[in-house]
Amino acid sequence: MRNRERAGELLAEELRLAGLRSAFLAQMSHELRTPLNGILGYTRNLLLGGGLAEKQIAGLNIIQDSGEHLLFLINGILDHAAIEADKFELTYGEIRLEEFLSTLIGIIRVKAEEKNISFTCDVDAALPAVVRGDMQRLRQVLLNLLSNAVKFTDHGEVMLRVRSDGPSRIRFEVKDTGIGIDPEQMERIFLPFEQVGEKNRRSGGNGLGLSISRKLVQLMGGDIKVESQLGRGSIFSIEIDIEPLKSDGSEIDVKALSEQSITRTVCDASQ
Repeated sequence: MRNRERAGELLAEELRLAGLRSAFLAQMSHELRTPLNGILGYTRNLLLGGGLAEKQIAGLNIIQDSGEHLLFLINGILDHAAIEADKFELTYGEIRLEEFLSTLIGIIRVKAEEKNISFTCDVDAALPAVVRGDMQRLRQVLLNLLSNAVKFTDHGEVMLRVRSDGPSRIRFEVKDTGIGIDPEQMERIFLPFEQVGEKNRRSGGNGLGLSISRKLVQLMGGDIKVESQLGRGSIFSIEIDIEPLKSDGSEIDVKALSEQSITRTVCDASQ
């Protein structure tokens, strides 16, 4: 009986400390983000003001890029703290899927072209044109998965597939022909502050991307699943709850989205 009481006390203390850690991280993230936003704001104003020498512009661009990267890291810590403290809420609104996917494609196509790999998008014509969901957080999840796919792929392609999975479910798949994941590391990829794979590919993050993405997807009523073969690539898939909304009768132009995703590679340019 005494052991059971002690175990309960230890669990309560662990939960209390976890809450304190999350509260501390959230407070510190806010404190750091406030002056950083001021720095970024003044940097943008200086760049827009004109009358600067080329060397000054180059320096300000470095400040801006570094500040935005630091803000990205801080926002990740803030999201993690909010989720761990059970204080994170989704913000639902209207999502026009064609516009939403077009924005994603535009961002990832540029990243793929920089690495000279192919990027394609395959969208189900049966999808509703307008749905209800948290557009910002869904974009955050998909950008994380797609950016990772590009980062860990040196040859071949990255593909985004979007499918209807029933009247109130939507499925996204991110497939790549990259380096794949070691089976021994598979369970660690969703742990906070964990980064797996080659060290030279880990730069630019804090190991929170996949951890936060999984928790966001779970809040949306789904989960992230992964299939991978070392040296042959990976498939990350998510299924989430959606609420189809009435639209003006328009449908998603899947052909236009597919054509937009076509990348310009060195091989293409030589043909």
